[in-house]
Amino acid sequence: MILAGQRVAAQERPVDCSGICALAWSPADEHLLGAVDEFGLWLYDVNQADSAPQLYPRENSMSLSFDPQGRYAAVTSCPDYILFEPCHGAIALFDLQEQVWIELGAYDYLIQNVKFSPDGRYVAFQKYEHRAYGLQVIDLTTNETFSIVDQSGENRTALVRDYAFDPQSSTVAISNGSMSYEFGDYFGISVWRLSDQTLQAFTSGGVIKAETVAAYLTFTETDTEIIFVDYDTELFVWNTHTGTISSFGPILENTYDNLHRLSFSTPPTYLIASIVDRYAIGHRTLFVWDIQSREQVFVRDTPEDSFMNLVTMTDNGEYIAYSSSVDERKIVHVWERSSYVTRQIELIQ
Repeated sequence: MILAGQRVAAQERPVDCSGICALAWSPADEHLLGAVDEFGLWLYDVNQADSAPQLYPRENSMSLSFDPQGRYAAVTSCPDYILFEPCHGAIALFDLQEQVWIELGAYDYLIQNVKFSPDGRYVAFQKYEHRAYGLQVIDLTTNETFSIVDQSGENRTALVRDYAFDPQSSTVAISNGSMSYEFGDYFGISVWRLSDQTLQAFTSGGVIKAETVAAYLTFTETDTEIIFVDYDTELFVWNTHTGTISSFGPILENTYDNLHRLSFSTPPTYLIASIVDRYAIGHRTLFVWDIQSREQVFVRDTPEDSFMNLVTMTDNGEYIAYSSSVDERKIVHVWERSSYVTRQIELIQ
């Protein structure tokens, strides 16, 4: 892996959170929890309950992902944030063995939602430039950076809502589109080959029905099936080879347009989500849902005075962590499924 770079200098406050900006578990060490906030990257080992989380400064950190081998954490940030001014984003890797930051790039636009490919070769992030979203990919074996761009004029790579790599790390699927139907922006899913950035498959606009928008997605354990959820919280499977789309049905009743944050485990056994109460905006329901059995394995109702909107789960389903992006106390709750015990970790400098 080529990672020519330098240590990252300290930066300023993030633009979209006053609490914790992102949470993630390491897929290689499912006892290692990561969090990012305005001060940098925090790491906490749940096996060492008496120890304090460790801070590795990188101010203005906004999104986080661990590579599959557990060597690096990718972090995006907003280095020179000034109120009412455009954010100039940056991305760096933190080497967990050497405990140093390696700068990958700085940009004249906001970047967010960083993810590694399953083989660890690629790291990708969403970009927001000149009022248009897109997907940027860095090949860590060659240091090549490229964008996934739709040359057909169908805008399939504008307004990116979510993306996912296939299990073989050969393609990337993108869900995109505008929620404003009057403008007729494309909304659906497209699949792109990474080696030459060519379009391989796509859904037609509207996917299942005219009001359906694919919000969040992931591949199954094959490279031909994509699970996605729409803003009605209805779950679908799209077979990219046959073109067929089937429905699992609604996840929760009466939650139309109330999804706040959502992710899938790897493989997609579980669906992890934050749901807004549309009648009481200060309330959230955090839940983990077993896709096959339809069992809710974890539910937390968080009223306004304990507002929680971040939730993440280890791939083996043993630990669930949740927190708030607006609570300046910066407390992470870790729930152990086998014991039903919840511990609290406070991020303090």
